[in-house]
Amino acid sequence: MEAFKEAQETGLVKYLGVTGHQDMRVHLEALKRFDFDLVLLPVSLCSAVDFHPMNDYRPVLEYAKEHDMGVTAIKAVCKGRWKGERKYRTWYEPADNSHEVQLGVDFALSQNGVTTNPTPCDHRLWERVFEAGENYHTLDADEQKEAIEYAQKQGYSPLFPED
Repeated sequence: MEAFKEAQETGLVKYLGVTGHQDMRVHLEALKRFDFDLVLLPVSLCSAVDFHPMNDYRPVLEYAKEHDMGVTAIKAVCKGRWKGERKYRTWYEPADNSHEVQLGVDFALSQNGVTTNPTPCDHRLWERVFEAGENYHTLDADEQKEAIEYAQKQGYSPLFPED
């Protein structure tokens, strides 16, 4: 961290951030130990269908907002771990129809403090994600609840903890 702070102080880098994919408690601890500028973490319907301390992004988002950190939500279109044939080059099963991609993007970007979400790693999904971004609208509390209920009915499941 000293080297990173020095790089920032000398202008080599402008912002410092932290990322992770698995345990939100580790994210939170990292944020408490160092004054990062931004955090990148999974924020998706697949976590919201069954919160667990390992996948519950809400405390991290709350901390980030309280400390004026930028938040990038990854895995916005994640449905869960692959259950069948892998049709995409993603390690998780992504939503791939326009409705579910839109719902995932709208949900992730509607979470308190989230400022952006990147595309999934498979380029064949990018056009739908870009369209969802262009058509984004903030989901209110009732719409978020409906989105979670929809995801539960469609079999979305958290990536972590593993079954």
